[in-house]
Amino acid sequence: MEVDEQVDMALERIDTEVQTTPDIESVELLVDRTSKSEQGCIVCGVGKGVKRYRLTDVQRDNFNHLLKYLSTMRNSSARSIRIALAIYLTKLRQGISNSVLATIFRLGDKRLVSHILQQVRQHLKSNFVSQHLGFIDITREEVLTHHQTTIANKLLTSQSDQVCVAIDGTYMYIQKSSNNTFQRRTYSMHKHHNLLKPMIITTTDGYILSVLGPYFADYKNNDASIIKYCLMNNEQDMLSWFKDDDIMIVDRGNLAMASCDAHRVVFISASYLVHEYESIPNDVLVTALFFFGSKRSWIFPVTDDDKAESRMQPTRYLTFPDVFKELILSKEARNEVFWLKPECSYEQVSIWLQSLGYKGLQLEDTYWLTQRHGNEVVNNYTTGEHDYQAVIELVNQSNSGRLIAVLQYADSLLKKN
Repeated sequence: MEVDEQVDMALERIDTEVQTTPDIESVELLVDRTSKSEQGCIVCGVGKGVKRYRLTDVQRDNFNHLLKYLSTMRNSSARSIRIALAIYLTKLRQGISNSVLATIFRLGDKRLVSHILQQVRQHLKSNFVSQHLGFIDITREEVLTHHQTTIANKLLTSQSDQVCVAIDGTYMYIQKSSNNTFQRRTYSMHKHHNLLKPMIITTTDGYILSVLGPYFADYKNNDASIIKYCLMNNEQDMLSWFKDDDIMIVDRGNLAMASCDAHRVVFISASYLVHEYESIPNDVLVTALFFFGSKRSWIFPVTDDDKAESRMQPTRYLTFPDVFKELILSKEARNEVFWLKPECSYEQVSIWLQSLGYKGLQLEDTYWLTQRHGNEVVNNYTTGEHDYQAVIELVNQSNSGRLIAVLQYADSLLKKN
């Protein structure tokens, strides 16, 4: 038999037996003398001699365990579930291109590899990650019993129920985007590359509690501002998991967090904010809330009537800088902006604050009529007006110690002091 015929028969056997058998228990690669030179499988390490996990860095038992979380996937004529997982783990371990993966695993082209990677990622995210990552996966008692080192207890804690965690940002390299705005927000001046920044929270023995983000890598998102943002917004309901005396270990880049307090600034006027937003510290601006008394259409007009109405206002909303508008839009996407007009409903403002984890507004007339300037506050929220002093009094007393409503940033410094 000719050599070419033997090769064709071998390829046909791999295509028919390996790629399409539903209950397949192995992954075969068309690489000459692989098992002989490595003395074992280069995917999962099974074989003679020292086990080397060249492609996936995952042992066979762990590979099979991970495979159980892909039970919702189905075998196809192009690949089995086992091969799909091997491709995904190889991509994670080696970082090689989809074209090379297509050659190694004898697939049609790189687009098929991309489709397989997307399938596995989606199934693992829903079936595996949700069960093994995040604060809902593990209790404080389990961390204290199994994942808190003795040295951490001796050096850092004063009580038996204090949890010690380490938190730090890391980087994921990404390709340069064709979207100019996204490209600028992901470019790191420190690393000179386009990146995304996930924030990792681990126990003192290295167990990963949670991964927050990812976040943009530009100068606006240093580690301290990201952590402060996560705490202010109660990301993944982390404040319900942590307690007041818990220890958070940070590196030098997070020392700015030492000045982080529980107060969150609420800017109540777009007209004032537009003149000072560039001078406000970034960690304050990132976490701040915007409660504007204006209409959204005055700043972001859609129709000619919107533009005409905007021009009739005392403030020249249509001349606001694009950078300031981008700031508002980015905070709008995080539900951090509320426009009082046209509804003029303080009940809706109260619902908005509650959705962010704060108390609703104190809208009881009997309470305010016993307070200084209470009549002004009652008149303000009953008529739907946006009198600055009345709004400041209403917000600050409704969430005392947590929110500071201000007309200008300097006012917040005076109130903290």
